[in-house]
Amino acid sequence: HTHTHTLPQNTLIPVKGVSGLRLGREWGASAGGRENRVYGWDNEFGVHVCDVADFNASKYLVSNHEYLSFIEAGGYRTHKWWSEEGWRWVTDMKIERPRFWVKNEGGYRLRSWLGETDMAWDWPVVCNNLEAQAYCRWLAETKGDGNIRLPTSEEWHVLRNLTGVPEQCDWQEAPGNINCEKWASECPVDMFKHTDSGIHDVIGNVWQHTCTPMDVYTGFTVHPLYDDFTTPTIDDKHSEIKGGSWISTGNEATINARYAFRRHFYQHAGIRYVSSPTPAPSGVSKCETDRETVQLMDLHYHTHTPNFPKTVAEKSLAVCQSLNVSVNSSLEFGTGVGRTTFELARMGVKDARGSEITARNFQVADRLMLSGRARYALRTEGELCEYREASLKEMGLVEAVEAKRPSFWQIDPCNIDVHKHNSFDLIICNANFLENCIHPAKFFSTLPDMFTPGGGVLVIGYTGAWSEKKVPMERWVGGYMQKDGSTYTTEQALSDILGVYFEKQTHLGFELPMTLRDTRRKTQLSVVKFDVWVRKSGVHTHTLGGKVYPQDFYVHPDVHTHTHTDEQVTNMYEDKKVLDMYLDMHFSQETHLDTPNYPYVCADICAQLYKKHARVSAHGPVRALDIGGGTGRTALELTKHFEQVLGSDYSQAFVTAAQRLMEQRSVTFKVPLEGMIVSEQSVSLADMGIDKLASRVRFARLDATALPPAEDPLMGGKFHLIFAGNVIDRLPDPMAFLRAVPSLLHPGGLLVLTSPYTWLHDFTPVEKWLGGKKKDGEDYTTLEALRDALDVSRKGCVPGAVSMFAEVTEGLPRDVPFVIRETTRTFQKTQAQMTAWRLL
Repeated sequence: HTHTHTLPQNTLIPVKGVSGLRLGREWGASAGGRENRVYGWDNEFGVHVCDVADFNASKYLVSNHEYLSFIEAGGYRTHKWWSEEGWRWVTDMKIERPRFWVKNEGGYRLRSWLGETDMAWDWPVVCNNLEAQAYCRWLAETKGDGNIRLPTSEEWHVLRNLTGVPEQCDWQEAPGNINCEKWASECPVDMFKHTDSGIHDVIGNVWQHTCTPMDVYTGFTVHPLYDDFTTPTIDDKHSEIKGGSWISTGNEATINARYAFRRHFYQHAGIRYVSSPTPAPSGVSKCETDRETVQLMDLHYHTHTPNFPKTVAEKSLAVCQSLNVSVNSSLEFGTGVGRTTFELARMGVKDARGSEITARNFQVADRLMLSGRARYALRTEGELCEYREASLKEMGLVEAVEAKRPSFWQIDPCNIDVHKHNSFDLIICNANFLENCIHPAKFFSTLPDMFTPGGGVLVIGYTGAWSEKKVPMERWVGGYMQKDGSTYTTEQALSDILGVYFEKQTHLGFELPMTLRDTRRKTQLSVVKFDVWVRKSGVHTHTLGGKVYPQDFYVHPDVHTHTHTDEQVTNMYEDKKVLDMYLDMHFSQETHLDTPNYPYVCADICAQLYKKHARVSAHGPVRALDIGGGTGRTALELTKHFEQVLGSDYSQAFVTAAQRLMEQRSVTFKVPLEGMIVSEQSVSLADMGIDKLASRVRFARLDATALPPAEDPLMGGKFHLIFAGNVIDRLPDPMAFLRAVPSLLHPGGLLVLTSPYTWLHDFTPVEKWLGGKKKDGEDYTTLEALRDALDVSRKGCVPGAVSMFAEVTEGLPRDVPFVIRETTRTFQKTQAQMTAWRLL
């Protein structure tokens, strides 16, 4: 639609600002209430409260005629009017005009939805955000008004509120060129006046570009039915558009609609400009995805009970109080993403400093202080994530941050500027700091000089999980054997180092559990020991005391101290240290973290499932196959229930260990306690009650993706039960294994699987993963993928599926926990999901 009257002349109209503008919707509002009568995407929910200063807004949207002046002024040839992103787009794509302008000998024509027409000079220009920004910069220079820019999303909402137009569902008639009620095109910019002051097209005609990068409101929660609608746009590369266009209907025409696109995209969007001294917003609180940083964010900011870093702060201040030490200043080494330092500031420490050797982690704390929140994507399974948010307000930290009590510093602990960092009442060396410090001796040589002259308190945490991958062994603080064969622990070494300048407060030390989450089912758990020391007054620093780093020490010949190469990591299950770890998991008589022996439990459950759900009519001995059985405990336990058992693993080291156990009737293995310090443990078949059943089992190396046929002498026929424990997510081709199972199993027999579904590219190409990724835009879990692959009721769901099984659902799926001990104080704790399938 167009008309031929005099072209509208644009001008700026004053707009009164708003204090406490409140945006957002509440998830909990009832369906019948006014709040949620209309559909909304997840980014509309949450709360955003802000102040909007007075500003001036253009009376009309920028018309094609106004935009022509920008083109004729060399707009697409002048770098200074474009952002760097915009100029790259112009030069790379050789842009000379808006996309829907068609140049001919007579000037320009317009390509609209239904065809090419004469240029409608009084219609709003349709352009992308980069062009809109450039136009505003040109206009600012042309008019001599450096405050001209695109509006913010909040400024548009101020205009929207001035219209008095109700929500879309209450319209008797569209209030402008919107909802497909007027024309199938734009219309002149002066047709629909929406405010008493004369501002037109606040609603409809074309969307209005803003200078607001897409971000979410406080309290935002990803909606599980479309979990990647919003989060991919929180990257500082997507800008909001507001107001809708002539073709906008439904949610797109609502007050709270929030859509954002890359700035080079076209979306029936045009330009309204404003003049305001308030600068355009810059940056967003990005969603953190780095694995190690995300683990720390979840440890620090999620509602764990008790929260580890918060408890460190509380206990450290309690220690100081019991020692009558007032804490006005503190320094934390190994601050991670900052929660301990934040908590110290919350509890009244006026100068609370957190430090890291690199800024990568504490940049999260800086972002949290700047924006009040920080987001992260926590892996649940494979590439699937759940999205979480940390909020200063919810943690009760706003007052401390506003008072500028916490601060974060990049400090090399081996090269500390004591002129800048000194006179601290409390210094905390938090979990894993000591074991990650590249040169502890240099750190300890400076540490005494960092305390207040009258003394101070040192709280130092450690697990003794020393690794040559992080710190050369000659620099370790304990954790090795001395030349006389005695152990030299981290606790002993710290006493030798610190005893000269500090006095240990043995009665005030404490221990805390710390859990780092890898996935929904896999965690790393440490029990961190904290020692408390008081700086001695009157003792001046001149040298390190005590015997700390002996030049020669005795290394146990069976302990491997080398750093893994890439080849060794790929073949990790052949490593002697890994072998001992799995022997400990299978055969240790100790119970770790109140978790029963995993191979024993799996064998027992398999026997129960077989008795209750198998429907095998074949005669002969009842046989079981253990795939990926590691060092053999499950296969050994299955002999209590099956007459013949074949235990197998792909690792030759694991299979050899199991075979040696059968020959020698016992097994001896090393248990790492701390660093290089190990203990030796032995267990016999008699200890396990299996000595009289040993003739029922044999062990062989098998590749689960290339299993021999049942007729092969190695296999000895078909099986009544096949157990594959923690195997499918470590195979290069899991479907190859599943396809082989029916030919190895008697009809009516059971396939029992366990897995924590920790899919990794190192083991399985992503295209071979069974779930753990998106499918058709939705989360596709491994459990669902297994059902699609195996269950006859889902035949045809996926190409190449087996579809020959019925899922056993009574009491299943169920989680079976297991623990792998790494040292006395560090463990892997995992929940493997068990499923069972009967071959039809």
